[in-house]
Amino acid sequence: MYLFVTLFSYLALSSTLFAQSNVLLFNTNALLNLEISGDFTDIFLDKVQTNDNTKRRAHDVSILFNDSTFNLNGNLPGKVQVRGWNRLKVCEFPPLKLNFGKNIPEGNLFSNAKKLKVVTRCNELERARWVNREIAIYKLYEVVEPLSLKTRFANIIYRQRVATDIANLAGEIISDQNSFLIESGAMIARRFNMVELNVVKLKAQYVSKSSLAKINLFNFMIGNYDTEISMSDVRNVKLLQFLPPNRTIHAIPYDFDFADWVRKLRVRTMYKEYGFCSDYEDIIKEVPAFIQNKDKLLAVIKEQYYLNEMEKQSLTEIVTKFINFIAVDSNLREITSSGFRNNCKMY
Repeated sequence: MYLFVTLFSYLALSSTLFAQSNVLLFNTNALLNLEISGDFTDIFLDKVQTNDNTKRRAHDVSILFNDSTFNLNGNLPGKVQVRGWNRLKVCEFPPLKLNFGKNIPEGNLFSNAKKLKVVTRCNELERARWVNREIAIYKLYEVVEPLSLKTRFANIIYRQRVATDIANLAGEIISDQNSFLIESGAMIARRFNMVELNVVKLKAQYVSKSSLAKINLFNFMIGNYDTEISMSDVRNVKLLQFLPPNRTIHAIPYDFDFADWVRKLRVRTMYKEYGFCSDYEDIIKEVPAFIQNKDKLLAVIKEQYYLNEMEKQSLTEIVTKFINFIAVDSNLREITSSGFRNNCKMY
């Protein structure tokens, strides 16, 4: 494994992947308005290809955007693919991946944002709220860990047009929904001068204990158990490695839709049910990132205009309760005791 990672890093060193860039898209938290036009009747046929990425076709679309923060608007050609695994199976409206290619001019809202994930509404009204709640979780993680994925809340209108008529502005609206955009692994790698490791399995011992401990604490706070780094699977984490001579591998979590707070506005006592996956010596080093940033975390919750008051109140209570809990040393020793540590499901 060490030889593989080292070779990967040196190959990436000569790549232009690491040129520093400024992506305007993620430099504000304001609402972004988008219209995506394409042949969604054909696009949604790919929903059946849930287990084979090679059969998920790239479809031509037109992306109309309006960003009031930077006074930028326009219309860009692009490609869209269905993506995901579980959501692709169960959702009426599947999650999507946007690809703008390499021809976006400098100064455009999407400059240096070649590929983006689109988190969409799954189906019924209750799940529509999950989109709003999930992006709030990403915003909280940014407070405690700078090495985290950037997101942008958006209202997206989807219009049905046949492939030969993509450029037309008319078209039947098939969905008007809240969504959000997530930067790609390549984009976060550029920001931190790192390389993304595209591996499907990995021993957790190769990953920074610091990043694992922080993820464990964060998952504990929001009630999330859908993260794994093991020789069976690498699920819902990006793995990024610093360039030589550092070579440290860091884990960056994503896909929080299974978190208790996102689905139920409450959090179970996760470590009793699913174990806890870091030792006391590692956890105690990451606790200050939460305690010292308590005011920032609570302020971020208040700033999320797409949350309703009930959601803001419940998340505020959960974060406050969690920080009070980890401030007591005996609590940390309890959750990292051998009984719970041995039940770890993350790795």
